[in-house]
Amino acid sequence: MNRIMEGMKAEVACVPVSLAAATDSTAIYISAAKKRQLAFTISTGALASGKKLTVAVYGATNASGTGAEKLGEQVFTASGAMPSAVAVVDVRPQAAYSHYAVKFQHNAAAEVICSALALGEGQYLPVGNDWALTV
Repeated sequence: MNRIMEGMKAEVACVPVSLAAATDSTAIYISAAKKRQLAFTISTGALASGKKLTVAVYGATNASGTGAEKLGEQVFTASGAMPSAVAVVDVRPQAAYSHYAVKFQHNAAAEVICSALALGEGQYLPVGNDWALTV
């Protein structure tokens, strides 16, 4: 039996960071090679009611972000006090771009801890070491 994560490859798309309001996160461009689809999950710490998380997806021609273009943007609004939040961005790779990234920012009063993960369809088996837990 395969584990859920063996059907996709998970990659860090933004290391956890305490992000100040109106400050863009630092994007990591993820290769779309051999992937039919990518999904980015952006997780945040607490957001007060009405506060916004703006997420943009970029396409580029390499891992350095060469020729990066914004392909879309969405503003998510907290409908109530949220102790944490997860926003999801789905990407279907296009011929013009080999790498994709997300950038995000919020308008909370204080810094918010945020991070992002990229999930790509494909067969992925983690190294057999002590960095895996099966329960």
